[in-house]
Amino acid sequence: MALNLSLHSSRHFLPTILSAPIRRSFALKSVDLSHFLLNYPGPSKLYQHQPSGLVSFLSAPPASPSSPTILGSLSQTGTFTQNPAFLTLLHSVFSASYLNDPHVLDLSSTKKSLPADSYVHVLDQRIGNSYNDREPTSIIFSFLVNSKSGLPVPNTYEANPAFRIHTPLEGFFVLPPSLHKTLLRGCGIARKIEEETYR
Repeated sequence: MALNLSLHSSRHFLPTILSAPIRRSFALKSVDLSHFLLNYPGPSKLYQHQPSGLVSFLSAPPASPSSPTILGSLSQTGTFTQNPAFLTLLHSVFSASYLNDPHVLDLSSTKKSLPADSYVHVLDQRIGNSYNDREPTSIIFSFLVNSKSGLPVPNTYEANPAFRIHTPLEGFFVLPPSLHKTLLRGCGIARKIEEETYR
C-alpha cells in the first residue's frame, strides 16, 4: 500500500500526515494498520492505529480500545479526543518516579537557597510553551521543592487537571527525554498486563 506523502513547512501539527504502515494485525479477521505521525517532535515515535484512529506511543495496536496506553483518538478531520485512562497512567507513573527523575532534579536545583520552599511546574515542551510558560494546558504536574536541599519534597506531586494531551495549535504534548522514557516504560508494563488479561 503506497501513500502519497507531502511535507509542509508549518509550525502547526498536521496529524493527517502518516508514514507507510509498519505493522498489521489480523485478529478477528480485521486489519489494523499502525502508522507513525511524521511531524511529532518527541523523543520517540507516536503511532496512529487504523481503522480506529487510536493514538499511542506503542507500535502494536492496543489490546482494547479503552487501554490506558492510548492517548486518545484522532479523527480524519484532525479532531482529537483524549483518553482519561491515559492521563491516569501518566500521573501514576510520574508520581511514583518524580523524586529521582533527572529533569525534575534539574528544575529543583534552581530553587535551592530561596527563603522558603516553593512549588515548581513541570511543563511539556510543545513549541508554543516557550512563549507562555504558565499556560494551564501545558503544565503536567507541580511539586514542592525544599529550599535548603534543592530537592523535591516527597508526597507533594500534584497532577494538573487542566493539562491537555493535544492542543489544536501545538499538537501532541512533548516530554523531556527522561520523563518520556519513564512513561514509555509504564506504557510497556500496562500493555503486558493487558495482554495477560486478554489471553
